[in-house]
Amino acid sequence: MSGASGASASREAAFVAAPAIRMPQAVASTDQPGASRAPESSDRRLLNREQVLLLLQLSGQKVQQLINTRQLTPFLIAGEERFDSRDVYHLIDAYMSTAARRPQ
Repeated sequence: MSGASGASASREAAFVAAPAIRMPQAVASTDQPGASRAPESSDRRLLNREQVLLLLQLSGQKVQQLINTRQLTPFLIAGEERFDSRDVYHLIDAYMSTAARRPQ
């Protein structure tokens, strides 16, 4: 199995493991500046680090940097690290709006 197809398989496995995450909202087009990608209050979930890595499509070091700079706040529940899905979607929205304002 090649690295690209292995990453795709692990990404698909994480989506199956967390069916309540609504991915089309998280990766909405930047052509829609007013579109909200944040989940509704009833869709609030606690995500583990692997799910955050897949949603943000970042390496573990980059996610740790987001934690160190307090852009993401981990919660320790029963010794396991969890992240509020609203924080993750808010971070995605912030970066998408910043990217939309950049000159081309």
